[in-house]
Amino acid sequence: MSEGPWMSSGQRQGRPKEGHWTVISAIAGVIGLVVAIYFGYRGLHPSQNVPPGSTDTPATSATNTSGATAGGTGGSLSSGRVFLSASQPSFVGGSIQPGSQQIGGTSYPNSVRMGCLASTFAEYPAKGYKVLTAVVGIPDDDEHYAGGAAVTVSILQEGQNGPVEDVTVSFGQPRSITVNLPEGVSDGQDALVIKCCTSSYSTYSVDVALGNAALSA
Repeated sequence: MSEGPWMSSGQRQGRPKEGHWTVISAIAGVIGLVVAIYFGYRGLHPSQNVPPGSTDTPATSATNTSGATAGGTGGSLSSGRVFLSASQPSFVGGSIQPGSQQIGGTSYPNSVRMGCLASTFAEYPAKGYKVLTAVVGIPDDDEHYAGGAAVTVSILQEGQNGPVEDVTVSFGQPRSITVNLPEGVSDGQDALVIKCCTSSYSTYSVDVALGNAALSA
């Protein structure tokens, strides 16, 4: 009975010789070394472990390069302070415009501008804040309309008749204010009211700006 296909040397076909085993072992060793080097490289470079198409990347330290400061364009302030230009009024009567304004030759990036031909006001929630600071003045680009007019800005507590503070300004004569807010405003029961009106006759609408107006705790 035939035992299967044999080679003329008497060995079964397909059985490797001893020399073949030596070559195969050498190839296996080379493959193992390549695999070890590859995975070692991946371990040193974790960014290579991100699957194709993935949006995840290894965490890196973040550095703020915006350069925004307390008076900068970004409107960023230290904890416990907020610009009125970044706050949403709860009620507005008249023309109110947040943004950068130039007053007395100085730029104030975080300001609130108000049109004051008739009485104009804005109400702001101020719970948790105790002080209002600002530079009050007629914007430099309103010189033609201001003429010799004076504008009065009143800081009030909602529902109260008398103002907490009044400040009157004319063109080129801005004034800095620091106002301690009433308890009813600080505890959130009443809104902070900012009102303006022309205190002397003017043919045109005269604007006033509160430069970098901010609330602080």
